[in-house]
Amino acid sequence: MALWSVTLDTSAEPRFPDRCVVCAQPHPDDFLRVADRAWSWTVLFFPLLHFAQVRKSVEVPVCRDCRAVFRRQRWLRIAVLWGIFVAVAVVGIPLVQAWKANVAVLRSRTVQKLAILAAVVVFAVPLLLWEYIFPKHFDLDVGARTTDYDFRSPDYAGEFARLNNAEVQDL
Repeated sequence: MALWSVTLDTSAEPRFPDRCVVCAQPHPDDFLRVADRAWSWTVLFFPLLHFAQVRKSVEVPVCRDCRAVFRRQRWLRIAVLWGIFVAVAVVGIPLVQAWKANVAVLRSRTVQKLAILAAVVVFAVPLLLWEYIFPKHFDLDVGARTTDYDFRSPDYAGEFARLNNAEVQDL
């Protein structure tokens, strides 16, 4: 399943259609605040810089019933991602350490790192497939200058683009 993306300036205040972003019901009775920060490679080396990055927060219209679905979807994905990290740390790293004594090739530090990287990839592939087959109803990708608003629904994305004088891109 594809996502449809609309790119706006990060400083712009987006206007959302008067429909629920999850079920498209008109005149939703609630909203949900979605926030994200710009990402930079420097955060890998200096994690505290993450909090100094550009932050964007928007209020997304949702039905009261869909609010729980939307929040659960976001938190479940975060929990699965952390589960992958824990699985690699608990299973992958000790496994490489145990094999190191028995397999001569794993005595090289570079090969050990590649083996751990391979374990991360093996654990992450199901998550990537899940993200592709069941994309989020709405997602926010913040950059230093632009913000991408990603929608599962092409109709909602088109209406959002018209309201904000932008174009829709198929991802």
